[in-house]
Amino acid sequence: STIYYDIHNDCWWKEMLDFIGKDVISNEDFEVIMDMHKALYETPFVAKLLSGEKELSFFTEDFETGLTIKCRPDCITEIGGQHLLIDYKTTADAENMKFYRDSIKLNYDLQMAFYLDILKEVTGHDYTVIIIAQEKSAPYCVNVFELSDQYISSGREVYKEMLNVYKQCLDNDEWPGYMKNTVNILGQPTDESEE
Repeated sequence: STIYYDIHNDCWWKEMLDFIGKDVISNEDFEVIMDMHKALYETPFVAKLLSGEKELSFFTEDFETGLTIKCRPDCITEIGGQHLLIDYKTTADAENMKFYRDSIKLNYDLQMAFYLDILKEVTGHDYTVIIIAQEKSAPYCVNVFELSDQYISSGREVYKEMLNVYKQCLDNDEWPGYMKNTVNILGQPTDESEE
């Protein structure tokens, strides 16, 4: 857990908190957190979306690989009979297209498809995924996204392929990296080297 700490206090206090395993934040960081919280909860719908159960762990077995898989969603809730999986993300830019591009780079599509499949298996419910994206710089703008079926299905394809590769690595005790018994060439890519 985290403890608010006034950096003007004695050093022994900080050392004690470090010793007992508490994260220490400065006055400045605490103010940023409070400003972000205020901006977040002033955004329409956010308080209602985040009113559900937070950070519950779910475990199941993947049907294809037999691997035990797990997830820990930020929040799950039910509004008007609809089951919702809510994920909170901080970002440099929450504008629609910029966040979309970042979300693909950061594999949010894989993560959310993975979470959806585990929740469906464990709870039996179909969930709609909502991402709440908040900028990390003032004025801490917020954008709320419902993920499309296409976004989820493309992520599902990739995560399933990755799980199968992981299973093969476990079964064969072979963990390939970037090198395939050769030294790679670093330079301007050619058509041949891009394959």
